[in-house]
Amino acid sequence: MAKAHDLGQKFYWQKLYYHTENPPLFDTETTQEIEPPFRHGKCIVLRVPASKVAIVIGHWKDERREVDALLTAIGGTVTQENGITDEMMEDY
Repeated sequence: MAKAHDLGQKFYWQKLYYHTENPPLFDTETTQEIEPPFRHGKCIVLRVPASKVAIVIGHWKDERREVDALLTAIGGTVTQENGITDEMMEDY
């Protein structure tokens, strides 16, 4: 993961490498920090033509609790089937 450079509420990454054969020139995405302050944001990805390198520019929207940030980062959810209740999550 590239290191985000903060510009107030805005951020950018100098480069991002695509791992697909034919990446788009322009894309929108969300991002989630997995270290404090666990900010969540939206970004625009601009790929340099004829390469797999991109520049990412975005905006931090909000901060999340650690458990919520990590679940977002892995695309996970808390369900009743795994025996974890909302009351258990309040401690985190």
